[in-house]
Amino acid sequence: MSIDDYRISPELPAAYDRSLADPGRERVIFSEGHFAQAADLNEALSLERQARTRLGNMVARDGDRVENAVALVDTDAGTVTLAEGRLFVRGDVRPVGAAVLADVPMLGDVQIGVRLASAIVTHEDDASLLGLHPGSLAEGEPGAARETVSLSWGFSGDGEAGALTQVYLLRNGTIVDQTPPPGLTPIQDLLASMDSDAHGNYVVRGCRVTALGESGGNQVFSVEEGVANILGRKRTRYASTRHSEPETPDLLAISSEPQTFNTDAAPDTARLFLNRAPINSVSQVTVRRLAQRPTGSGGWLPNSPNCRVSTFPALASASPAHSISPAWSTARGQNLMSWRAGLVRFSRPRS
Repeated sequence: MSIDDYRISPELPAAYDRSLADPGRERVIFSEGHFAQAADLNEALSLERQARTRLGNMVARDGDRVENAVALVDTDAGTVTLAEGRLFVRGDVRPVGAAVLADVPMLGDVQIGVRLASAIVTHEDDASLLGLHPGSLAEGEPGAARETVSLSWGFSGDGEAGALTQVYLLRNGTIVDQTPPPGLTPIQDLLASMDSDAHGNYVVRGCRVTALGESGGNQVFSVEEGVANILGRKRTRYASTRHSEPETPDLLAISSEPQTFNTDAAPDTARLFLNRAPINSVSQVTVRRLAQRPTGSGGWLPNSPNCRVSTFPALASASPAHSISPAWSTARGQNLMSWRAGLVRFSRPRS
């Protein structure tokens, strides 16, 4: 590594830190008779911070809420209002101010989180960094610079610079999870795995699912607010949300399904309840009409001249809310066939 690799910031060309030179370094040892360098002090402080961050990551996760920082969504205005609070970010609990995010997309998944910004403050920016003790050689002399960090709210796709640490996930205008701030995330993970193995996923309260029907080729469902344990972790939602699932069923071709019906009871209508429903499309319908007459022996024999077979192609596929009406010819004129889920109906207008 060159000397430039040890520089902390371009704003401080004479400030160095060797902590990144070797990840195995544990501490800095000062010996008598050797010069104490500012780079040594910077390295010692950095090694201590790295150790603290590793320890913090064992009990919390970047983006964990520690206090407050709740979110309120206004889908009509396209805004997300975030309260001030404290978050765990980069190995420490840090304050974040309140904010209102505008022009937030209300469709799809949007990450709501914070960005960490750092700044270097020198004696030129803050006079308190000059030597303070009267009469000392350091009085009024420039002292060490300071690094300050701050958090600001943002969302994915807002065009702001810097890495975004996710705090919330906004899905179709609804915060997916607003569970109160947890403590000790890895311990929560351990408890979560035990709960998941024992009970699986379950609803604590609310979360009722209601089918809203079809829209644009999707089946739309409404999931009301509530609390559920998913993979052992509690998920809280304060508002209902909609979920659209593409209607792409697995189709199976049925070569034939024979059905019989008798028009004596209802000469103008025959309904056939299918064994395999619902229907996506009908490619062909074959209707065999058989007239019968009694014989002297008391049995029934088909009257062959009155036996008629009609085959016609069916129309294109339709949803269960529509009808398929292919025409076929008989001696009495126009006949229709319509269907709904699991039902084929033959209707014949009176002549």
